Formats: sequence, C-alpha cells, structure tokens
Amino acid sequence: MLCFVILPLIGLYFDKKGIDFRQGALKELNQRIDISSCAPLDFGGKMLNIDSLKGSVWVLFDVSEIDKGLLSKIIQSVYAQNNGKNNLRLVTFGSDTTLRKSIPDYIFKGSFLSEGDSATFGCIKNVFIHQDSFAVNRFAMNAFIIDSKGVMRRGYELTDKSTVQQLIRHLTVLLPEYKREKPTLIRQEGY
Repeated sequence: MLCFVILPLIGLYFDKKGIDFRQGALKELNQRIDISSCAPLDFGGKMLNIDSLKGSVWVLFDVSEIDKGLLSKIIQSVYAQNNGKNNLRLVTFGSDTTLRKSIPDYIFKGSFLSEGDSATFGCIKNVFIHQDSFAVNRFAMNAFIIDSKGVMRRGYELTDKSTVQQLIRHLTVLLPEYKREKPTLIRQEGY
C-alpha cells in the first residue's frame, strides 16, 4: 500500500509544486524587450553585438545605485551556485574600487564577471524605461536580466533580500539546462 499509493502521491505533490514554481517565475519573466538599438554593447572592454549575447544568461548591475556590500554578496552567492557553468555572465557597470576589493580575484578570472561602460547601461536602462509593461517604478531599476536569446526579460531594484531572491529565482529558471549524455561503460582489456 505504501509503495503503490502513498509514495506516488507524495511524488505527484512535489512535481506539482515544482511545475507551479517554474510557471509562476516564467509568468513574472513574460516581457521580451529588444535591446538591439544599444548595439554594440561595451561589456568589459569587448564590443559585443546582440548575437554575441545569445547562448548565455546575462545579469547587468549598476554599481553606482546598489549597496556595495549587497552587490558583493549577490555576486559571490551567484558564483557559488553556478560555478562551472559557462552560460552565465555578470557585468557591473561603473567603476568602484571598494567593490573590486570586496570580491575575490578568482571570480574575475575567466569571463564570469566583467566590468562594462556606464553609457551602455544607460542605453539599456533607457530602452527598458520606454518598453517596460510591468514595473510601477521603472526609473529605480538598477539590475537587468537578459536571457539566452539576447532579449531583456526583467528589471530589478535591488534594495532588499526579497528582490535579490527574486533575481536568483529568475536566473535559475532562465539558465538553459543542457541534456547530459547517457553514461556508457567502457570495457578495458584484461578486466
């Protein structure tokens, strides 16, 4: 009775919760704002076009409008959760030496975190302000998320723990999961 009735019902309950979680997050990310008018984008000294953004999820932060301690915690926790994934990029706009000192050097190695030009962030924010259909206070947005198709999905005003959790939840939903290869047994001679 336990194996055939109760355990499958528990499994269905948790599957339903997971599906509802994903559908709710996708509903919150329903916007698709084209940022091609800002191209070429200056991300870390590299001039990128919109096609270069495809394949990775990008999170853009305005350093001048976010508390440096909060931003440092966000970057470190996102790095810890997504270490080893090559399809996630973080870009900070505006230079600040205190933020640079509070983030470990290993996060800057590779292409996980880079620094961009403030004019690029200003252009992206301007496009968001004109095309946003969700936000009430769209002028206060200080972080944006771009999906793996190169389309901006949402803006955030990162001031407290709840908005940071929302950003991380949306980031988790947008990150593409690549199908893992089925493991195969390789037989060696003599065994």
